[in-house]
Amino acid sequence: MYGEDLKYATAGGLNAPQLWEVDLNNDQILDLYVFDRVGNVHLTFINEGIENAVSYDFAPEYARNFPDSIRNFSILRDFNFDGAYDLFCYSMRPGVPGMAVYEGYFNTENQLDFKLLYDVMFYPGITNDLPVNLAVLNIDIPDINDIDCDGDLDILTFDLGGGSVDWYRNYSVEREYGTDSLLFELEKKCWAGFYESGFIEEIDLAENPDECANGFQEGSAAERHAGSTLLSLDLNNDDARELLIGDVSFEHITMLENGGSCGNDWMNGQDLDFPNYDIPAEMPIFPAPFYLDLNNDGRKDFVAAPNNNVSAVDTENVWYYINSNNNDFPIFQLQQRDLFVGEMVDLGTSSNPTFADVTGDGLLDLVVGNFSKYIPGGTKEPRLYLFENVGSANAPAFKLLDDNWLNFIQYGSTTHNLSPTFGDIDGDGDQDLLVGEQWGSLFFAENTAGAGNPMNFETVQAAYQELDVRNTPRPTLFDFNQDGLMDIIIGEANGILNYFENYGEVGNPVFVNQLDTLNNSNALGQVNTRDAGFLKGFSAPRFITVDNQTLLITGSETGRIKIYDNIGTDPNAAFTQVTNAYQNIREGNNTSLAIADIDNDGFYEMIIGNMRGGLSAFDTEWQAAPVSTQQVVNTLDFKVFPNPTSQKFQINWQGNDDIAIKIHDQLGRLVFSKNQLNKSNSTIDISNLEKGIYFISLETAKGRGVQKLVVY
Repeated sequence: MYGEDLKYATAGGLNAPQLWEVDLNNDQILDLYVFDRVGNVHLTFINEGIENAVSYDFAPEYARNFPDSIRNFSILRDFNFDGAYDLFCYSMRPGVPGMAVYEGYFNTENQLDFKLLYDVMFYPGITNDLPVNLAVLNIDIPDINDIDCDGDLDILTFDLGGGSVDWYRNYSVEREYGTDSLLFELEKKCWAGFYESGFIEEIDLAENPDECANGFQEGSAAERHAGSTLLSLDLNNDDARELLIGDVSFEHITMLENGGSCGNDWMNGQDLDFPNYDIPAEMPIFPAPFYLDLNNDGRKDFVAAPNNNVSAVDTENVWYYINSNNNDFPIFQLQQRDLFVGEMVDLGTSSNPTFADVTGDGLLDLVVGNFSKYIPGGTKEPRLYLFENVGSANAPAFKLLDDNWLNFIQYGSTTHNLSPTFGDIDGDGDQDLLVGEQWGSLFFAENTAGAGNPMNFETVQAAYQELDVRNTPRPTLFDFNQDGLMDIIIGEANGILNYFENYGEVGNPVFVNQLDTLNNSNALGQVNTRDAGFLKGFSAPRFITVDNQTLLITGSETGRIKIYDNIGTDPNAAFTQVTNAYQNIREGNNTSLAIADIDNDGFYEMIIGNMRGGLSAFDTEWQAAPVSTQQVVNTLDFKVFPNPTSQKFQINWQGNDDIAIKIHDQLGRLVFSKNQLNKSNSTIDISNLEKGIYFISLETAKGRGVQKLVVY
């Protein structure tokens, strides 16, 4: 990321991706759909159609059509062969281990869209003719392919014990429905005769096609395990499909060779390190195989990626093998270990962004904390990443300057999950640093550089003023009670907001570490970001000012962006929720936010971090000026000079009325206010302000107006 242009920089990262080919825009060219189990996120990419090239454009607008309720796995197959791919996913019925189906169609905009066909699939019961749900475990990925060579799609899935595979045969063709129906029956248990114990990598194989391996006996209490991924494909052009298996217990993919025939399958050989003729696919935890043509050469390629949603490889985790031969006898050769994810900002697991002018050039830089990157053995590597804004005031561009800013890796033996924020906590005019850590306390680093200079931190203090909120603190600095001192508001795992009032003075901030003392509160605004059905909330607060009104914007465990207004100075008064899911943004779990007007267009931009360790970027309609300079007519004409300035400026306005003045920075934070300003005292000292762009709002009995101020 150092100085490299990333094609998919703000796609949001990948942790447990599932890759499928699909026509998203009805142009008869197969595009790419990625479902990430971590956060249940849909990512869509349009194929540029360049022959012999992996070349896609990130197109998130198509992802909006995919159902928001999908969890665990999502598989695209065109079961009725109408050109619109259909979607098979985990059951929509709570508590029912099974499979749901959405039928695909092209909407009026020629975008692939879906309608629910079955919220859970059933098949006729064997003994009592009562319908039984087609069982699929939530941690598995089943296989959907034509197993018996009759033209319709069947399903292979491990049984609930996890040792043998059940074959659910589709009888649509046999019963003369063609391919437009899904009529499944449990055709065979212990399909192809093998048994996977999960305790050793080697799989038990049956001695002949009519037997089942010794590890499985109908109704036995033999030890079994759960957690496998399946992919069937014909590797030797005999119509009988081989099987690729990833197991939760092992790091390699196993290939089972099919010595039977189509519909009478028998696995009689195995490769425990597929592909053993090249560099075998290796994922420390739970690999999954995928098979699709990625480089537009007409030959299907092989991809391996992790299927675990915790403690899995989270950076070099999409292994791409090109098919160097043909589809009848594919030969796979490893090309790269970071397909797509290498072109994204991906910091491992979890990303918590914030804006601040670290380099002192008047442009807002980006600082991002992470949970960690995957390290074998459970070791943690928490980091702060510093992305310098190397663009301009109107065209920001970010370049990775330091991937271990302030050396927070040194704390990896005791903590992780860093969440940074900046603010002038000691009142000396420059921005100081607070960082939340996994176990509830804060790191503090005082900026000693002075206003407008590149930040300088001499020491990093752990357990700042012994403040502690138990789990996953995400702090922000905000003068909540409007006394001129920065207070600390901390989001946390439970979804509430903790408020610590600053009882000190300029130069000496003082906080009391007991939440039930004085004006402190563990229920600020009575906010709780926990959504129905979830145990946690993972609040991540940011305060901005829009049209002279303070708004609270916060991330959450479900990823929904929640907005509150009616924010006064009483910590016990309830805020009013404006929306529970701003713009229906779906960027995955545990979202956190950085909000600022980084392109000087008068509106806030929002960078969203997520559990996958990536970043996403959004424009908003929130007006960054305290009074809109674009949608509200300025009824008060005034002049500011000199502008730009570095020390002081003077205001000249029409009439002799006193005025009220407020100055906000690009983050919407109030940095100066005075209720009565007259013409004999209209010079404002801003020598304590950092370099950057600010907004001056004036108001009299006769009108109000806004102008931009540049401080250098």
